[in-house]
Amino acid sequence: MKVFVQAKNESLVINGEIIVTVLDVNDDNVILAVDAPEWVEVCEQETFERSETHAGSPPLNGADFDTESNPIARTSSTAGR
Repeated sequence: MKVFVQAKNESLVINGEIIVTVLDVNDDNVILAVDAPEWVEVCEQETFERSETHAGSPPLNGADFDTESNPIARTSSTAGR
């Protein structure tokens, strides 16, 4: 698992084809926009785990996350904040 710290209106690019943008942050909620090709399935983890298509798939919980091998990455400047 890779961890990124992004501010409002900042984006991540995945594999040159998927763009995830932070639209807003409210209390405990983060509003994201995902721009991906039509063939890429995008849904919330809870929806994915409940779907019949993915029944029996292991849960996506990040339990194997290790900060030693996956340090937190800062992908943009903090200038002006």
